[in-house]
Amino acid sequence: MSLFLQAAVGGSRYLLDAARIIEVRPVADAAPEQRDGLHWVDLRAMFGAEATMPGYCVLITQTGGGVVALLVDAVDGLVEIGRSDWRRLPPIGPLGELIDAVSTRVAEDRPMLRLRGERALAAAFGRDDAADTDRG
Repeated sequence: MSLFLQAAVGGSRYLLDAARIIEVRPVADAAPEQRDGLHWVDLRAMFGAEATMPGYCVLITQTGGGVVALLVDAVDGLVEIGRSDWRRLPPIGPLGELIDAVSTRVAEDRPMLRLRGERALAAAFGRDDAADTDRG
């Protein structure tokens, strides 16, 4: 079993690997020193969801040791999911490398997609050094 943070972007639910999360806080509370030098990726804009609220900042470690700030609409706590609860997905669409599996468990009658947050910087800015190669 592994822990995942449930994050909402628009009407969809995504799961972020809790082991890679450094911090979660409302965007309004993000300290100025956290904004400087960090790459910010607004997942709402990336996925075409309207940002109707300030949202939350989720700091994620990158494979190469860097940190990226992901902006989401809401965070809904942690969920434990085992390996057998995942169904792998092939890369679909331009952001297919970010989402690699769907959980057999649902939240609010919707499937939860495993979002590889550590790949967000590569997807947003075309940076190969931010991409993670494991799909396990």
